[in-house]
Amino acid sequence: MLNDAKRLTCHTERDALSMNCRFSPTLYQIIPGKEITNYQCENTVPLAKQVMLNNPDFMLPQIQEHNDTNLFITQQEDEVLVKPSEAVTQLKLTIVGLHLTTTADINTVKIHEINLLGCYSCEADAQLTLNCQTDFGTAMVHVSCPSDIRFPIPCNTTARDGSP
Repeated sequence: MLNDAKRLTCHTERDALSMNCRFSPTLYQIIPGKEITNYQCENTVPLAKQVMLNNPDFMLPQIQEHNDTNLFITQQEDEVLVKPSEAVTQLKLTIVGLHLTTTADINTVKIHEINLLGCYSCEADAQLTLNCQTDFGTAMVHVSCPSDIRFPIPCNTTARDGSP
């Protein structure tokens, strides 16, 4: 403790009496941050690092919340990776009374093997697969759902597996 007191320097006796003294600039380490600047004394830096290494809040992997998004932070070799811990884009769709219509009346489009996978009211992983075939040429089938979800599927004379 006496050695630390020697790092306090006063330029004059008057400064010492009025407590107008300064610590040596080598006594502490300044760590700038965005909103907070940390001042750490030289002898406490190793202790602070040890506390951080043993604190679960500073260990990887971890999940942190930022702007209503959970981020998964992990280390891979010498890199720190940050990615969303859940799907960022979700599509919830319910198909009731699916009707397909051709936009050109000179050819016929047939839809075979419609398969809809997913769950009732699920918010992810729904998949629609189908085979469409025209009697000649190519046609763009426009699928329109009652819930205002619309998407096109290109079809031709050879039945093709289509997944929108």
